[in-house]
Amino acid sequence: MSKVPLIINMRSKPRKKKIFLILSVFIFLILFSMFFIDFEHSYPDISLITGLNEISRGYEYKFPDTSVNYKTSSEFIIKNDGNAELIIESISMRGHTDHFSIKFNKKDSRINPGKYIMFSVIFAPKTMGTKKITVSILSNDKDEKEYMFNISGEVSPVPAPENVFASGENEKITLTWDDVRGATSYNVYWSTSLNAPKYKISHVKMPFIHTGLKNGQRYYYTVTAENEYGESLESEIVTAKPRKTYYIDAVDGSDNNDGLTPETAWKTIDKINSTKFLPGEYILFKRGDRWKGRIEISSSGTEEDPITLGAYGRGDRPIITCRDHISGSELSSKWKKYSENIWYLYYGPYKIASRV
Repeated sequence: MSKVPLIINMRSKPRKKKIFLILSVFIFLILFSMFFIDFEHSYPDISLITGLNEISRGYEYKFPDTSVNYKTSSEFIIKNDGNAELIIESISMRGHTDHFSIKFNKKDSRINPGKYIMFSVIFAPKTMGTKKITVSILSNDKDEKEYMFNISGEVSPVPAPENVFASGENEKITLTWDDVRGATSYNVYWSTSLNAPKYKISHVKMPFIHTGLKNGQRYYYTVTAENEYGESLESEIVTAKPRKTYYIDAVDGSDNNDGLTPETAWKTIDKINSTKFLPGEYILFKRGDRWKGRIEISSSGTEEDPITLGAYGRGDRPIITCRDHISGSELSSKWKKYSENIWYLYYGPYKIASRV
């Protein structure tokens, strides 16, 4: 009887254990990675915006200067830049809370990813001075659990006038501005340079005409409003030069007049052509009148202060022509604009009339 050798593979069991162990580790790593990735990439992310500006921590938003008992408000946007729901737990403030209030709908407290909500801060100051608050937004953003920023506002008795405008005329300057709500009167401050002392003219009304000035001298102005609480801050600075202005009236004027007022206007173009004008001066023709002749001014202005031709009064634009009458000249539709205040009319081959 022959003997058959018995071969036993003693390594088969350990190999199966090793394969099982490797598979177990591989599955664990996959599950752990899935959990880790989900944990790392699923979170809310709060951001705050007003207008075109993103508000960072410590940012200070400034309300426009306002006055006592005058209410203004500003809108703020809370945005969720994350990929999980953002929950706003509360919006509160501390500081001068008697002068501010917050308008927020608690129904909007849950914000989906990529979405936003809005809330308002109302500023209704009761006293003068600088008012400040700190706004606190609590949410489920773990990186920025409490999002804080500051708000401030300057309160004067009454707002400063806006859109102040100065226009120079002969030995005078006229100031105009927008009416200020709550103002009972206005004050004008003026000087002859930015560094010179200011002179105050109290309790004026708009428009204000500053007379007795020197032609060609530049003057600087600010305006304040006033009421029972006191005086506002000064407006923005405006400047103008009084300019000598000459008036031309083809019907009632006279070349023997001084030409410096509509009542003492000159009459003819010849008077203009024989007069030496200074930079910055005006020559105004009466509307509705007509002149025959050619304007030939020998004087010259400057880029900053040109000699300006214009019109005054009411009615049709004045007409200056070399003919007694031009067919169609009475029709505004026939005139074409050449440049500022200068118009022309074709009335025949190579023939052009102009008017100011």
